[in-house]
Amino acid sequence: MVGTGATSFVVSAADGTVLDPQIVLIDAGNQSPVITITTPSGPVQAGGMFSILYTCSDPSKTTCDGELVAPGGQVTPYESGAPILAVEGTYTVTVTAEDAVSTTGPSTAQATVVAEPPPIPPSPPVIAGVTGPATPVLKAADATVTVDFTDPEGPNDDYEITFDWGLDPTGQPVTADCVATSAAAGSTPSSSCSLGEPTLTGAGSAVGSVRYPEPGVYTVTVTVEDSHGFVAEEVFEFVVVFDPGAGRVAGAGAYWSDRASSMGSGPRLGSLAVFGYDARYRSGASTPTGSTHLAVLGGFVFTSSAYDYLVINETVAISEGTGRVNGRSGYRMRVQGIDNGKYDFFQMTIWDATTGVVIYDNGTLYEETPDDVRLERGDLVLLGGIRIIR
Repeated sequence: MVGTGATSFVVSAADGTVLDPQIVLIDAGNQSPVITITTPSGPVQAGGMFSILYTCSDPSKTTCDGELVAPGGQVTPYESGAPILAVEGTYTVTVTAEDAVSTTGPSTAQATVVAEPPPIPPSPPVIAGVTGPATPVLKAADATVTVDFTDPEGPNDDYEITFDWGLDPTGQPVTADCVATSAAAGSTPSSSCSLGEPTLTGAGSAVGSVRYPEPGVYTVTVTVEDSHGFVAEEVFEFVVVFDPGAGRVAGAGAYWSDRASSMGSGPRLGSLAVFGYDARYRSGASTPTGSTHLAVLGGFVFTSSAYDYLVINETVAISEGTGRVNGRSGYRMRVQGIDNGKYDFFQMTIWDATTGVVIYDNGTLYEETPDDVRLERGDLVLLGGIRIIR
């Protein structure tokens, strides 16, 4: 196809005689400008900045002019890509293109600005979970606890996370508490713990580590506090710290098991119970050997199958493991013996390994006192005794 301009042709007569070349002017017609306008793909949030792009395409020289009508009706010239401060309402841009022969347009396009969302009211963080060591930790090795939390305010808030690592065997607080503070702009947490910045969904996490100086069974309390003073708290039970060289425990005897210990079953005034408790670490072993037996008169018999750990601290020995009740497997136990010299104590908790339902418990592992000191407890051994050999 021939476009606009001057073109020469060779013209021949009907008899084949070649004539002089002829110059012919051909006008293919003017091509009108083409206007393209690009607006934001979705609603724009008030208070921010946005822009509208437009182009005018034409082989010849073209003028391309834009005009913007704001939500209040104000009309101003508008250049493609110029920033616009978003105010709630509808913006209309009108573009007109003109070349030497014709005019295209006006073409219009609109951009919608929605109102700013209301500010999120202050709300407390919510701890989604606290995780810690699933197996016993060797003395002086790192014990790591992680807390995950959510908060609707997300990165618009600051958080302080505190790890309370519990009480040592003497009832004194473990002093290696970990505190980290993080702001939305970022900060440097302390060397002993790190804080994950909350994401836009308001989720965050923190990790704390400690090296317990002594074996024991420790309760860790994690606190998340935001800048408004709202506090969330969660407890992780337990961090078990062991020392294979701490010694062994051996004991046997009898005590009076009251009716409440057997979850309300048995004689109204309770029954006599006899026990045997033996546990030790053999050289180079990471799990203890030995056995625990408990028989409560009236038809309740527990026999251990395996130990998970043994913790020995001065006068207290604590073990946890699996066992059978009246010959049926699928149970777990925690047992502690207290060697007080003249008066010894024995405590045992047995629960269903699948459901977690406790079926026997003659005392909690720890007891809160008015002085906020946790003391081991159990039943007084009436016959026999417990001996810790170090």
